[in-house]
Amino acid sequence: MAALCRALQGRSAEAATLIEELADSWSTVPALASGEWIAAAAYAASLAGRDAAVRVRAMLDRVGHRTPWSEAALRTVTGAVAAADGDHRRAGELHLAGAEIYARIPDVTDRMLALALAAAELTRAGDPRAADGPLVEVRAFAERNEAPGLLALAGRPVADTGPAVAC
Repeated sequence: MAALCRALQGRSAEAATLIEELADSWSTVPALASGEWIAAAAYAASLAGRDAAVRVRAMLDRVGHRTPWSEAALRTVTGAVAAADGDHRRAGELHLAGAEIYARIPDVTDRMLALALAAAELTRAGDPRAADGPLVEVRAFAERNEAPGLLALAGRPVADTGPAVAC
């Protein structure tokens, strides 16, 4: 969670360091990739950059028991790698796939994060119309919860996003 907070604050290097610490300790004593931590780790890694996303993806590749949370997280970090490699369409599609998994769990907050990332990547891919569907859900959630920073994550300019994210 601390890594996700740092990533949302734009402190990518600190988030990446925390992801490295998590991966190192997890490698020593692997634990179930549960919904208690894996979504936050995947989002933090995705926002922290390609290397962090690859590190979490490697952790997920080692997981013997798959859960909906680990499957959704795998889509998140694979989407981040695709985005870093310039394949924004694939990144958007992977984030949408993760959002669908979160819808089935159900996990609304993680779904909104996935939809925000999908909207941003589909827009970067040059297809803002494909981003419209995810953006409708993200905007409604953001307005209902007074979370304009979520719209910024979706790549939409926000007149006043308020204070920086404080976790």
